[in-house]
Amino acid sequence: MFRGRFAVPGPGNHFTDDCIIEFGCGERGKATRLVDSHAEVVRHGVAILVALRYGDCYRRDGDGRWRFSDRLLSFFYNLDIADYPRLLADSRRMRAYSEPAPADIA
Repeated sequence: MFRGRFAVPGPGNHFTDDCIIEFGCGERGKATRLVDSHAEVVRHGVAILVALRYGDCYRRDGDGRWRFSDRLLSFFYNLDIADYPRLLADSRRMRAYSEPAPADIA
C-alpha cells in the first residue's frame, strides 16, 4: 500500500484532530487509540481532500516503551476537491483508486 501511495504524491498537509486512548483493554500492557484526521494532498497532479480514522493498537515492550502493534485506516471520504460539494453525501465517496468505492465510515 505504501509504495503505491507514495509513488505519485505532490505537496500536502495532514492534520490530526480528535484522539481517544484507552489503556488496558482487558489486558495489562496494551492500549488502543482512535485518531480522527484529515488531509489536503496532491496525487497525480490533482488536489484531493481526505477524512480518515486511524485505529491503533499498542503494546508495552520489556523496557516499558509503548510500540505500535497494529494500525487500521478507515476513510470517511477521499475526493477530488472539485467533486467534494457534489459527492460528499454519496456513499461511494472513496475515490482514491480507479473505481469509486463505499466509504468505510458512514
